[in-house]
Amino acid sequence: STPRLGLFDMADEQELAPSPIQHLQVKAMPWGHMSWLQTINQHWIAKQIRNTVEYLHLHQPILLFLDPAASPLADSLAIETVIYYRDELAEALLDPEQESWLIAKASLLVATSPRQAAAFPAYKTCLLRHEPNDSPQARPRDLPTGRPVIGFHGPLDDHLDWDLLENAARRRPDWYWVLIGPRQSPRLDRLLRL
Repeated sequence: STPRLGLFDMADEQELAPSPIQHLQVKAMPWGHMSWLQTINQHWIAKQIRNTVEYLHLHQPILLFLDPAASPLADSLAIETVIYYRDELAEALLDPEQESWLIAKASLLVATSPRQAAAFPAYKTCLLRHEPNDSPQARPRDLPTGRPVIGFHGPLDDHLDWDLLENAARRRPDWYWVLIGPRQSPRLDRLLRL
């Protein structure tokens, strides 16, 4: 199967491009179910990623893994910073051996539930709560267009990292910020002023 990956560059904040995150549409061979063919597949995918890094002139790339099946790529690419985001919906399909290797290799682990976070090493785990979305949502008609949109849907309470949001809003005043949910924290007013 084709691994789900993201690639972005840790550039100086003054040099940040409008969208430093590149979603890689790597191509995998559909017949890679035999072990020797999987090896060829991994080399081919690694070449596509190296070509992308070179083409985009990325200096300190970070590889974001959404699928532990792609974990052999981390070694072959010699990319130092790896983030693993474990998708709770795909949890039942995970290969424990591949995932344990990726957990050890990753600089940051992103869990989507407290149960997942408890299973990861605490010193490098971040809990990112979100509501599971089983079906694709249509873009709301009243959503602004013309520049990047940062959005959140859920309770605007003290579970949110307000310091992170305020710092991001200061760095990106030219982006649209759309927060939808019941107002449950006084820190929202401070954020809205930004």
